[in-house]
Amino acid sequence: MIKNIAIVSLSRGVAGEAFAQHEVEIGLKRLAGYGVNVQFMPNALRGIDYLTTHPEARAADLLQAFRQLGWGTIATRYPSASSRRPTTAAPNDGWSM
Repeated sequence: MIKNIAIVSLSRGVAGEAFAQHEVEIGLKRLAGYGVNVQFMPNALRGIDYLTTHPEARAADLLQAFRQLGWGTIATRYPSASSRRPTTAAPNDGWSM
């Protein structure tokens, strides 16, 4: 069972904007209800302006999440084009860095 989730922003940083805070709070409450621990990577909530001009910050967050042990999954807010559901990766399923 997944107990730890790292949140990264690989797209525009919408989760860091004031207009999206209600969605973030709803998601955190739902995950807490399942007993899941959530940690936002350092730049995940920096907002659109910052992450648009600093793509290296998005990449650093993703790399940090993969390197950090103990994550059951890594989630992004941005849905994949094919599924329209949040994209996730499970770094402990045979992946290596």
